[in-house]
Amino acid sequence: MSETVETVEDAEQGAKRGRPRPEEVVQRDEQVYEAVVGSMTRKQVAEATGIKESHVYLSLLRLRNAGRLQHERTGAGHTWSRVPEDAVAE
Repeated sequence: MSETVETVEDAEQGAKRGRPRPEEVVQRDEQVYEAVVGSMTRKQVAEATGIKESHVYLSLLRLRNAGRLQHERTGAGHTWSRVPEDAVAE
């Protein structure tokens, strides 16, 4: 029987699963974040960046989960916008 002991560093960093993201994905996420100005649809972000819509969507989800973007749904329309800087700091 084995026990796992969580160190303070592990607790502070949170549970990280899987392998680290490839640098290409990290750069794509940043490119998508920089492209979001105001309230934009996934298609608008894809056109602004030249990245495939499916990759843009994955980046948008990661950025939302990281608390950097917010998603709004109005009827059938989905838009993405940056979380205000003061809200990110809290």
